[in-house]
Amino acid sequence: MASAKMKILMLFSTSIPPADGIARHVVSLSKKLRERGHEVILMTRGGMFFQESQFDGFRLILVPFCPLYPFHVHLQKALINGYVGSLAGKVDIAHLHSPLVPALDIKIPIVATFHTTMIVDTAKIENVGIKSLAIKIMGRTTSYWVEKRIARSAAAIIAPSPEVKLELLKYYLRGDKHVDVLYNTVDSRVFSPGGNAVRGKIVLYVGRLSYRKGLFDLIESAKYIVRVHGDAEFRIVGDGPLRGEVEKSVHDNGLRRYFTYCGEVTGEERVREEYRNASVVVIPSHYESGPITFLEAMSSGKAVVTTPVGYAKDLAVHRVNALVVPPSKPRELSKAVIELLLDPDLANRIGAEARRTILEKVDAERTVTDLEGIYRRVLENGRRVC
Repeated sequence: MASAKMKILMLFSTSIPPADGIARHVVSLSKKLRERGHEVILMTRGGMFFQESQFDGFRLILVPFCPLYPFHVHLQKALINGYVGSLAGKVDIAHLHSPLVPALDIKIPIVATFHTTMIVDTAKIENVGIKSLAIKIMGRTTSYWVEKRIARSAAAIIAPSPEVKLELLKYYLRGDKHVDVLYNTVDSRVFSPGGNAVRGKIVLYVGRLSYRKGLFDLIESAKYIVRVHGDAEFRIVGDGPLRGEVEKSVHDNGLRRYFTYCGEVTGEERVREEYRNASVVVIPSHYESGPITFLEAMSSGKAVVTTPVGYAKDLAVHRVNALVVPPSKPRELSKAVIELLLDPDLANRIGAEARRTILEKVDAERTVTDLEGIYRRVLENGRRVC
């Protein structure tokens, strides 16, 4: 069994080519599995109809998508159940990456990774209009029941951090099921330090323009940063539902000339160049299970200013491999960024130690080995809950 090659269906709910952390993680993980001889099929949301194509050498299945949550989850469940049912005997494992994927009723054993728990995630979002209130309500109702069904039906459950594991046990499992903790992967060969010296003073944010990301804290902090560094540039890589509100806040605070919006950037190489060109990477989140950007920035040898959320709780050591500031404290955020821009040597030392941390503690090969072990445990046990 140890040398058996497996056929794995990766089901997630973000765009291809990858423009966010979850998609980049799934593709990176799939590449590692393929290197070991396993066959991986990618399945995610698409347009109006089922489509099959190729992406980066993988078979890609695009599921019909109606951008109306939570109805699209129920629609996808019906469609995917039938489609995946036709793959019975051709696929060994279905690996679901929550959030926003349906709870499936299929004969193929399910492994579920919860990249966040929506009940906690949505509770942390800022009050930005009526939509944010609706999202909070769904986080405690519709989203909660979807995720609970996924957790109950999965033969194995994976959390990307000890924090998410505790959330799963508290809200979904009540301690009656085992949860494996596997850090998300980052390809340290791709996300590596560049050889060119950084030009200018670039403060980089990479991620969704969405709730609980601390974006308005970043804008508030920028008011203080530009008083000291009038030549600073804030590069925003990503898109999302708060794009309009972010641009309005930047404009209302008289900061428009300091901000550059790059939109969604697809392709690891382009994202890597954004990191390499940055002076400082900021992650001002109020809540995160990860994020992948934290690992990517550290792997790229960059000084990161982060709040103590997600991976940062386990990996970030203040003034050693990152600067850690409290969430919702824009003045503290600004002081940390100002210090790093004033002292490039400090930024370089922190960045070098960040890179060392990734190489020593976030080993993608070990993660994939552990994942293979989970898959084989599930196959040996059949559908029996572990």
